[in-house]
Amino acid sequence: MKFMDKRVISPGTLTGRTTVPSSKSVAHRAIILGGLLCDNILIKDIDFSEDIYATLDALKTLGVMCETEEHSVKLSKEKLITNGEIEINARESGSTLRFLIPVAAALNNKTVFSGGGRLPERPLDAYFELFDKQGIKYSCPDGKYLPLTIEGGFTSDVFEIRGDTSSQFITGLMLASATSGEHEIKITTDLQSKPYAEITADLMRKFGCDVSGEYKVTASKGCNLTEYSVEKDWSQAAFFLAGGIINGNVTLTDMNMDSKQGDKEIVDIIKRFGGDITVNGTEITAKKSKIKGIDIDASDIPDLVPIMSALACFAEGTTRIYNAERLRIKESDRLSAMYEELTKIGADIKMTNDGLIINGGKKLRGASVYGHNDHRIVMSMAIAAIGTEGDVEISDCNAVKKSWPGFFSDYQELRG
Repeated sequence: MKFMDKRVISPGTLTGRTTVPSSKSVAHRAIILGGLLCDNILIKDIDFSEDIYATLDALKTLGVMCETEEHSVKLSKEKLITNGEIEINARESGSTLRFLIPVAAALNNKTVFSGGGRLPERPLDAYFELFDKQGIKYSCPDGKYLPLTIEGGFTSDVFEIRGDTSSQFITGLMLASATSGEHEIKITTDLQSKPYAEITADLMRKFGCDVSGEYKVTASKGCNLTEYSVEKDWSQAAFFLAGGIINGNVTLTDMNMDSKQGDKEIVDIIKRFGGDITVNGTEITAKKSKIKGIDIDASDIPDLVPIMSALACFAEGTTRIYNAERLRIKESDRLSAMYEELTKIGADIKMTNDGLIINGGKKLRGASVYGHNDHRIVMSMAIAAIGTEGDVEISDCNAVKKSWPGFFSDYQELRG
């Protein structure tokens, strides 16, 4: 489905104190672990989005009791389905799909997975190679990955899998290993986005599993947690922090500086740009700054690329973003999308096979831009619009519901 909801953003400032949503990455994992391992647990401080609802609905299909309240969900594994036949619609959530495919196999369910948007095009070959070795039956249409049918359980406790497409595959196998026995995951290539796998390992330990090496998992002997609170999202924090640097003075509250989230690197990246960013306990403040171009290795921080490319347009000199080829298979081809839309507002930008080169410091103009039905493209262009010399009309703004339904209301509060 293509959203056409449009918003017109005028140049201006972002000023004030605010909070960002809880981490979508942490919430997905905590909800799944709670549903698989706990008799009765309350996951708190959740900001519900389309992706989180996709995971909750999938767990309900698996028989997990899910009772949602305003910012929390109560979970129980009491009626978890094993050796059954189920259908899971992952909507447009890559995390839901890739995390739950091996979970369904571990539960020995015959499962049909479906999804929308670009999800049927996002690769699952790493799982297929593993399934061939494990004797798990699977089928999908020619040229697409969904709908996918899998049948049969794992026959070996050793999982050999590629790690150079996405760490989501590693997380999926770790989550699948949480319910029984001891499993070893052998990664046969360099691991991309390693911090996301570390988030999983950290959470699994909190839920009673033992995780050692890269990555040996001993299943939980019982989840003693009755409550778990989800921390704030660093990838979302990047948008308002960048806005403060472009033209504003923004303070974010309740941020965990000890977080395992890789996108916490946004603070160091802004410092390298020369931005005025300060940390005071759990508060972070970003102020309007003269910044200069830098080189950014996006291997472990792919979600930051759209907003970093927007910020780079305001940096004197050249910014090179590289090792970001995986962004071509997200909700949109994010490299092409940012190249096309930033060009429309006057940016001097080039696209490479694995990244972007931005010659910043040019005057940016107003224009009509396309949101590509991608939440991160929409939000990045809304932040870029702060520093243009004319209005920017952005389409597909409803796409923010995927991760941050209240983005534009929070944005408007900072606009005064």
